[in-house]
Amino acid sequence: MSSLRISPFSPFQLTITTVSTIIGVAILTLPRVIAEEVGTPDVWIDVILGGIITAVAAMICLHLSNCFPGETFYVYNVRIVGKVLGTLISVLYICNFTTFGAFEARVQAEVVRHFLLDETPLEVTMLAFILVGFYLVSSGLNAIIRINEFYLPITLLIVFTILFLNWKNFEFDNIRPFLENGPSALLPGILPTAQAFSGFDVILFLVAYTRNAQKSTLPILLGFALVTLIYMTIVIMVIGSLTLNEVITLTWPTMEFVKQIEFPGAFFEHFEIFFITIWLLNMFTTFFINLYLASLGIHLLIGWNIKLVMCLLLPVIYGIALLPKDLNGALELGKSIGFFSVLVSTLIPLFLLLIAIARNRPKHDQPVNEESRP
Repeated sequence: MSSLRISPFSPFQLTITTVSTIIGVAILTLPRVIAEEVGTPDVWIDVILGGIITAVAAMICLHLSNCFPGETFYVYNVRIVGKVLGTLISVLYICNFTTFGAFEARVQAEVVRHFLLDETPLEVTMLAFILVGFYLVSSGLNAIIRINEFYLPITLLIVFTILFLNWKNFEFDNIRPFLENGPSALLPGILPTAQAFSGFDVILFLVAYTRNAQKSTLPILLGFALVTLIYMTIVIMVIGSLTLNEVITLTWPTMEFVKQIEFPGAFFEHFEIFFITIWLLNMFTTFFINLYLASLGIHLLIGWNIKLVMCLLLPVIYGIALLPKDLNGALELGKSIGFFSVLVSTLIPLFLLLIAIARNRPKHDQPVNEESRP
């Protein structure tokens, strides 16, 4: 089996990569998705609940990975449950990363065609997106980490600037009353909100290459607090500016919210272009890590060169992205993938952690090597 050259990175870089992986399609659709499920303007409470639940799941992933320092999930899950079941679990994660990457490719193409290049075929946009992603991913994990470090501050700056510029359209009455139908009315919105945090399970695979991984708890929790703040602010501002009833009717409510921005005397009026640009950058960062981890899994399972695996995965991802017949089909595919991702990311790590604890596996601190783990 060929080795990978991966330089260890810090807990801060682990957190940035996790946050960059989580933020994606949900920025544009989350207000509508949870508004449809809950039907009341206090849906922002679901965002907080979803953030707390997934943060707990992330802590389980982190603790599990710290029980096996220096080993990635594809390796240590076999040690916990045996080769047959461990291989099956690894295949589930590979399928999850592959289908999630395909969904990202399809949705970005739909958004680009709707708002920017209405004459460009979806197939062309998806192919360009996938090939650009392959170009960077083929440079290795450390290149992905550096890209995430560069993009995330830009994302935060533009997102919060746009939210601030549209403050004058916000009506506080649009997000009232609170808990009009009681706390139980919020329950249907928890699952779709948790799906918006999909991607946190990258922790399982990246802790092996993190220096001082035992010190990652606080940075990861702060990262989840940041994502929760972004999602909650977007949901509050979108519903407060457009009203709940209007949000439910819009496919991309956040984009319509951005279009409302009017800045008297400004030399540039189409702020949605800035927003689409930064959103596309985040779609790329999510696609990067999904393609890499799917390729890494196959590489570790059967020993093929990881760049060859990436090349072989590209047509598979492209084919899956083409499966939905239209936008509605793509969004339904996203719901199914999100539901599967939440189940895999929460139940499997918890199951493995309980088994590892029951076996009382010892923890051993050891330095991270330059080489990948076998």
